[in-house]
Amino acid sequence: MSDRFELRSDALCVRGMEPGDAAAVQRCRNLPAVARYQSWRPATAAEVVELAHEQVGRRPGMQREPFQLVIELQEPDGATKVVGDMGSGAFDPGRQMEIGIVLDPNWQGRGLATRACRLLFDHLFDAGLHRVTARVDPRNRPSERLFERLGFRREGLERACWWDD
Repeated sequence: MSDRFELRSDALCVRGMEPGDAAAVQRCRNLPAVARYQSWRPATAAEVVELAHEQVGRRPGMQREPFQLVIELQEPDGATKVVGDMGSGAFDPGRQMEIGIVLDPNWQGRGLATRACRLLFDHLFDAGLHRVTARVDPRNRPSERLFERLGFRREGLERACWWDD
């Protein structure tokens, strides 16, 4: 069995982040329209490469350590492009996990985030996961709508729970 985690549906792929994805992930996470809602803004591509190396052999939802996935799209000419990423961490490995998603603004509004999440969630629930949660910045209405489409419900609002220094 390969150490590479990968799920495919048509031209869409959700897979474990690899060192070769570093430039795309670092660039996207630092775009002003994206960074304003994110706590992880890798300063360099080397920071992304380091995380990719740390997570070899991990699976989303199956250990406490973070697992970063990329959302990759195959274009009509056969080329692939990283269009976003998903971060996951399990607070109850194999049973409950939290997820966050980032999509490059150039690729938003095409249903890719919804499709990527459904692909991942179907896999996780088939594997026995019981619950997936998401924390969303309340200013980020598109992200709230995404999780509403996916069947999530708001369970609370944490006040003054996060500082971005």
